[in-house]
Amino acid sequence: MSSNRGGRRARLAAAGLVIAGSLLLDQSRVAALEVELPLESAHVISSEAGVSRIVLDFGALEQVRDELVTSAHVRIPLPNRAPGEDLDLVLYGLSTPWRRTVPTWTSPWRTPGGDLDESASSSVITLDARQPVPFLRLDVTHLVRAMLAGEVPANGFIMTTPRGGFSESEMVVLGGTILSGDLMVNYRKLTALGIQDGGRERLDRKRGR
Repeated sequence: MSSNRGGRRARLAAAGLVIAGSLLLDQSRVAALEVELPLESAHVISSEAGVSRIVLDFGALEQVRDELVTSAHVRIPLPNRAPGEDLDLVLYGLSTPWRRTVPTWTSPWRTPGGDLDESASSSVITLDARQPVPFLRLDVTHLVRAMLAGEVPANGFIMTTPRGGFSESEMVVLGGTILSGDLMVNYRKLTALGIQDGGRERLDRKRGR
């Protein structure tokens, strides 16, 4: 009888370990956290031909450097938005450091208009002229993950269009400039997920990033 009880206790203990391990690796059971990084600076850079792009800096990503980012979005209010045509927008990473400078179309870039990292971009969104939304919201999840992993430089973002830049009339639609905004990053604690040193790389490979 005591042998049976001992075997049952061992099986229950083993089952408990399996369940505990599953809980640690189950993201849905770990609290989702969010950090809000306010826009620190925004600069409109324009060419002599009247084409413009907007350089954005939300500061460093140190607060989430060692965490599992589940989503990230740039949110920009449009208080001065004007009527106009539909407008496609996209954010790219920048390969050249520019903080502590006043960027122009030609400086400090190697390529006029900003050194866009075309391997790292947000999804393209359309600002629908028929639906006057009060803000822009661009998904930069993959871009932020790549920055945190060191795959692309973390030099802020540049906003442009798939055609290469905003015309003067399109800048009017946006309100002329960007005055405020936030980078909203949702994440989970890697340690709470039971992931220790080296776990991020294994998790990223598993997710196929």
